[in-house]
Amino acid sequence: SDDPSYIYDGSYYPPTSITSFVLRDTYDLIFYLYFTFPPSVDGTHIVWLEFVNPDGGMYLTMPIAFAIGERESLWASVDGWTVPVLETVLTKRGYATIFVLPVAGTDLARFNLTGKWTVRVSYRGENVLSQRFNFY
Repeated sequence: SDDPSYIYDGSYYPPTSITSFVLRDTYDLIFYLYFTFPPSVDGTHIVWLEFVNPDGGMYLTMPIAFAIGERESLWASVDGWTVPVLETVLTKRGYATIFVLPVAGTDLARFNLTGKWTVRVSYRGENVLSQRFNFY
């Protein structure tokens, strides 16, 4: 299939919030992003994720596109990036989508970048979430 989005199978179980990971045993980190929007905001929305390494340097900054309601396109262009438009599911906490950060085989694993990391989420230029996690 040409659909790059996460396939939602109809079941939903809220994830457990785990914030510490053994780096050498981690293949991917899966982030569940929850958003609350009024019902009139159907369409494609963009959030930016910033991953800050333990030394305070920026490891990765990237946009995430997700759709509320019908997706108009499978892909979105954002500031020179072409990213998949992820589907969302309506939960008790609001709309949810999933983002996967590859770990195994990346510089993060190759250079053993352990320590306390921060992921920041911004929407329309405003920081809406900051979460710490640890690789050891």
